[in-house]
Amino acid sequence: MNFFRDQEIAKKKTRKLVVLFLASVVATGATLTFVVGYIFEVYMQSNTRGAYEPIDMWSNVDKHFLLFLVVCITILMATFYKILNLGKGGDYVARLLGATPVKRANSDPDLKKYINIVEEMSIASGCPVPKIYIMEHETSINAFAAGYEIDDCIICVTRGAIEKLSRDELQGVVAHEFSHIFNGDMKLSIKLIGYLFGLLILTQVGRVILQSGRYRTRSNRGKDGNGIVFVGLAFFIIGGIGYLLGSLIKSSISKQREYLADASAVQFTRNPFGIGGALLKINKLIEGSTIMANKAEEVSHLFFGAPMKMSFASHPSLENRLKRIYPKKKWEEIEKMEVKYPEKRVQGPEKEKAEVNDIFNNDALKIATAGTVLSSLADRKDHIGEITEVNVEAAKNILNSIPFSIKDKIQTTDGAKQIILSFFNGTSEFRDSWRFAIFEVALGTLRELSLQEKKEFIKKAKKLVLEDQLITPSEFIHYYIVKKMLLEDRGFYEKKISKSEAESSLLSLVEFTRGGLNNDSFKFKPSEIAKALDTLSRGSLSVKERVLNKLIEVVNEDERISVLEEEFIRLVCQGFRVPFPL
Repeated sequence: MNFFRDQEIAKKKTRKLVVLFLASVVATGATLTFVVGYIFEVYMQSNTRGAYEPIDMWSNVDKHFLLFLVVCITILMATFYKILNLGKGGDYVARLLGATPVKRANSDPDLKKYINIVEEMSIASGCPVPKIYIMEHETSINAFAAGYEIDDCIICVTRGAIEKLSRDELQGVVAHEFSHIFNGDMKLSIKLIGYLFGLLILTQVGRVILQSGRYRTRSNRGKDGNGIVFVGLAFFIIGGIGYLLGSLIKSSISKQREYLADASAVQFTRNPFGIGGALLKINKLIEGSTIMANKAEEVSHLFFGAPMKMSFASHPSLENRLKRIYPKKKWEEIEKMEVKYPEKRVQGPEKEKAEVNDIFNNDALKIATAGTVLSSLADRKDHIGEITEVNVEAAKNILNSIPFSIKDKIQTTDGAKQIILSFFNGTSEFRDSWRFAIFEVALGTLRELSLQEKKEFIKKAKKLVLEDQLITPSEFIHYYIVKKMLLEDRGFYEKKISKSEAESSLLSLVEFTRGGLNNDSFKFKPSEIAKALDTLSRGSLSVKERVLNKLIEVVNEDERISVLEEEFIRLVCQGFRVPFPL
């Protein structure tokens, strides 16, 4: 897997999708214009006395062209409206489906299992810890990831998934969803929803016209409403055909992305029985992966499993997916494979605290997590967008080795605020191998805050940073990423940068990296570095890859990587929306 290559492939697929969609819009608009124009001409002739004359569609070509423009603009406006709303982030999609956010300070053992898995996968991959949601009233096994970029994504599972799946199986499902994030599928999925909504709007217009025509026909007891009824039928039927064609495109794209995500989940976890067991349970359960939420069909391709039994082929069949996961087994053998359901666990906070302390006191684990850097930066750069079993195990060990007193803090918003602020006032004395994990989990917890609370926290953090009238490189790096992750306004369109802007911004970053990361007295202009980072974050994937290569080269010049240099590279990647693995 190559993150930059896969993202480029996703972009090419998106461009092809745009071409296909525009072709569908033109074809639908032209067909509808012809049919409605023909109905209009027939209706006009039936109300004109005199001899019958052949219908001439070109006699009112200006009016027909106007209708064509109105139809196309209506579809495009509806599409843009939907994509704009979905582009607000994964929270919008989660709320659309009735999902509720999961508070990290939680005593439910099933939810704790879910939270721990998401945090482990995030730390292992370098992806910002996402907001976590649950569809509390859904007893089936399903999940989805949603968002426009990796820094505004959410992960959501059903209550049935966390109760009926073992830890390995739930990890396989979460790995599948993380794969969608890394492969650029989320943005593609959002555009698919928008395009289908635009085509579907014609059927809604047709329904309104039909209701109006029927009312006029009944009230006038004559032919006046008949023409309107036929126009309404034309909108309804042709709009439905356009939606059907769009669904075929969605089906083709969605199936391939699901196969890829399944394969990636096996690659990430090195355990086919994880995701395989989850799919097998869906196949055996009566409720399967069915979702009862009203809007499930609209976003069907986002889900791990087909949310509707009558859904229009948004997913490959379970048989085909399981055959790919277990290629050496026949379907009859796969169906007979035994599944086990986890026992309901009831665990109080004291028992959990004892378990965590037992893990923390394990000498072998202390040794395993003592290193500042688990592998070289250059090696990890080559594996951006990948999660391996080794990465996940290392992340799990790091998180488990954090003392309960600290872990308890970062799971509440008040405690997370204190932890984040300690990175600005020099009071954080965490073990080197804990620092990034603690910072990331605390930042993930702060995503639970309201917008106003986030603004107030950023204001407090800025005041603390400026308190001694000296901004150190460490304070700047952490403040910049906190502000970017919590408050960045993600526009629908980002202006591309020029080559000269990229070069000058890169020079500023190189100078800062070479002179400032290990020298608190280094003179630099925070506004200049922030501008350079903001500019490069809008660059193409090739620009980001070149910048990252250069920064790693600079960091490696003295053949020694400090903790701050390690953090800087990872946080720059977050600003670039590039997941840098552990």
